[in-house]
Amino acid sequence: MFNKENCTEEMNSSINAFSNELKNIRTGRVSPDILKTIVVDCYGSKTPLTQLSNINNLDNMTLSVNIWDISLLKIIEKSILDSNLGVTPQTDGSNILLKFPELTAERRKELVKIVSEFSEKFKVSIRNIRRKYLDEIKNFEKEKTIINR
Repeated sequence: MFNKENCTEEMNSSINAFSNELKNIRTGRVSPDILKTIVVDCYGSKTPLTQLSNINNLDNMTLSVNIWDISLLKIIEKSILDSNLGVTPQTDGSNILLKFPELTAERRKELVKIVSEFSEKFKVSIRNIRRKYLDEIKNFEKEKTIINR
């Protein structure tokens, strides 16, 4: 039988994934959420940076990463550099400072293109989910398990 909740759940998960993608895009103010996707290879496994440190805003364009285990400093620096955030980490004891540059007009236009690509990708995802469930309903109508009124 058709389950509307499954369709709603799949569409909501797609919307949530789109929302998470948008959080990773840096606009005017830098958010600690931008570092949530960084994974550090330490202790024999891949660990999110958020589980190895405290991340705070110092001002609109600077993040402070306070590392709990100083022996991981170089590994975390390398992970930040490899993440292509466009920022160079500056070490200050057990802290790493990330100073993000101001957005230029060119970068803003780039961001518009990136967001357009993300939105199109997730629109297609929603359309595919909708098509899948519409096909399911049509099959039920053919089998006469659902009556179209």
